[in-house]
Amino acid sequence: MSLNKPRTFVEWLAVGVPLLAAVGVLAIVTLHVGSGIAWTDASGAVVVLVLIQVILFSAMFWLRKPFNATSDFRPGIIASGVYILVMGLVAMHYAARWGWMSTAEIRRDYLGFSMLTAIGTLACAGIFALFRKS
Repeated sequence: MSLNKPRTFVEWLAVGVPLLAAVGVLAIVTLHVGSGIAWTDASGAVVVLVLIQVILFSAMFWLRKPFNATSDFRPGIIASGVYILVMGLVAMHYAARWGWMSTAEIRRDYLGFSMLTAIGTLACAGIFALFRKS
């Protein structure tokens, strides 16, 4: 399948979802073997994280069409910023659950991480607003 030809949403998913699923399986094995996390715990966490990735991947299908017409990066930047925020917060949740970070550290870092992500996303969107077609 050519990467340059226009494709349907189903074709778009047929390219990305198997790759994300394969990375998910590798992550489950890595978590279990490397950290001793139970298969069920590792599987549950990875399914959540892969679903978040599939949602972003799906959104990018819809965001690429307006981009092709306007070269406006902002919708993709905002979607990516939301993705980074959600993935980071979910990762912090599992880090606390598995004892990699204390609950106190997580509570302290939630707000700072969220603010830093929002500021970075908005700054990038503002900078890339200069590069869009008129």
